[in-house]
Amino acid sequence: MMPSLILCAVLMSVLGREPVAHSIQRYAISVDGTEVVDHQTGLVWLRCSEGMYWNGHVCTGTPGRFSRDAAFQRATVAGILWRVPNQDELKSIVDMDSNLELLDGVKLAATDLATFPNTPANHFWSSSHNTGEGRYGCVDFYDGLRCGVESVQEQFYVRLVRSGNSGSYGVYQRLRKQVTQLNWEVTNERYRRRAVSCRRLCIVQLLSGNPNDCI
Repeated sequence: MMPSLILCAVLMSVLGREPVAHSIQRYAISVDGTEVVDHQTGLVWLRCSEGMYWNGHVCTGTPGRFSRDAAFQRATVAGILWRVPNQDELKSIVDMDSNLELLDGVKLAATDLATFPNTPANHFWSSSHNTGEGRYGCVDFYDGLRCGVESVQEQFYVRLVRSGNSGSYGVYQRLRKQVTQLNWEVTNERYRRRAVSCRRLCIVQLLSGNPNDCI
């Protein structure tokens, strides 16, 4: 087939198709490294357990253990948008592929440790109550399982979360969606115009009987 007609066929086959969006990694780290967006759930997490801090490379310091009431107070101190996650939310960041046992018998926490460095392999408070596991819900990052206790005085670790549809992330997501849609529309229009032009070129070539005059 003549090169110009091959080009026409390709362009016209593309016309009308939606551009394919590139796959997005599940976690996106904030510029300062302190927060992580979970694209699977839309939640925004603090990367470090309460009591630890981000030093520019990793979560460092000593993770704190808190009673249930103290866990909720930590969220208040952190800011109005932050809260203690419910049990389902906390369970959503469990990753059993990371739940490895080291040579000395120490077990790594059952979560993505590149995203949540130095997470303690132990119990974390959730905001859920009256769960099937107990009166007050938690998640054990030692084995990745849900757990529950009867006393609010238990001393567990805390990781804070906020909803992705609030705050700056919500604005970012809405703008990102608008820009993506605009890019798709512009791309489709570009394909449409090129295909129409190519279609005209093909007709001219066929009528002239001399396709070498074009492209």
